[in-house]
Amino acid sequence: KKEEADSVTKHMNATEDPIAKAALKKQVSSLEEDIKNYQKQVVKDHPGTFVGSIVKMSIAPEQTEVYGPDGKLDSAATYYNYRKHYWDNTDLKDVRILRTPVFQNKFDEYIGKVIPQIPDTINKWADDLIHRMDDNGDLFKFAVNGITYKYETSDIMGMDAVFVHMAQTYYCPQDGSKSRVTWMPEDKMTQLCERASKMAPLIIGSKGKDIILPDTTETNWVDYYKLPQKYILLVFWDPHCGHCKKAL
Repeated sequence: KKEEADSVTKHMNATEDPIAKAALKKQVSSLEEDIKNYQKQVVKDHPGTFVGSIVKMSIAPEQTEVYGPDGKLDSAATYYNYRKHYWDNTDLKDVRILRTPVFQNKFDEYIGKVIPQIPDTINKWADDLIHRMDDNGDLFKFAVNGITYKYETSDIMGMDAVFVHMAQTYYCPQDGSKSRVTWMPEDKMTQLCERASKMAPLIIGSKGKDIILPDTTETNWVDYYKLPQKYILLVFWDPHCGHCKKAL
């Protein structure tokens, strides 16, 4: 059906006649419906099979659009509904799905695009996803490893908060419970936990230690937290550094 759909789509994009375009668009929708029905039939006819699981993952969630009382699309509610049903067609306890790019593509899309890229939001929904997986199995390992590494190596400022959360939730829990990561060598685990511990007080939003230093008179001591200004800029530099003096 793909070749047929591609051909119809090509003609639809090429024509400027609104009547012809509408007819072609309807034809594309009909082809998509045929494909979806075929997929559903495969899943129905082959329950529990690996191919049935793969095909089911390929099926998008059912209609997720939400409309307000005025008949207009509620984009926020539609997004929340889409996110809620994103994994409906995926068995998150079936370890076989790790062997297919269908799952890995869905996983990457969910973590990197469906979830807003804000650390506390990522943390919440990463935990929710991991909680639905096989406890300490291969899917759990894949998700914990993947999310931790993704944000440990991120070039985006602030994403280290996700790395710290993952480390202190699964690798070296702060509540004193036993580590849920059993596959990492002890020396690597020690390094990761030490790094997370050092980074934890430095992530954006965390409160730094109070700083009390003399002003330029060297007689008046100033308490950092008692300064009246709304915003404070701290510049750390070496007064004996010629480049520092020039830059400042």
